[in-house]
Amino acid sequence: MPSGPTSFARTSENPPTAHLGHYKLTSLGAVDEAAALVARVLPALRMAEAREFVATLASLAGSLWQIANPAPALAELYASDPALAQACVDLAPRLRRTAEILLAGLKAAGDQGQSS
Repeated sequence: MPSGPTSFARTSENPPTAHLGHYKLTSLGAVDEAAALVARVLPALRMAEAREFVATLASLAGSLWQIANPAPALAELYASDPALAQACVDLAPRLRRTAEILLAGLKAAGDQGQSS
């Protein structure tokens, strides 16, 4: 097997399926655990909605973490130009606001489904 960046790319693009299966099952289990907590605290949400909420917020958190914690060179660039400062977000308030919007939408969608 060749070594170097090319072989690494192939390995990371095609990881062993056993590892993927374990990772996915672990991830899905964590989502289900968090969704059960959300459903317990917000009984207006069905379990499927709570699962959708958790999965969506977790996915967004991963993306926003990268934006909120830029590499040093990007952080310097953002700090040097006020027009670019808005490119870096404050993670917790952004996630909180997004969670509120998502919950409001899930509640509205659930209310519409119940009236039909």
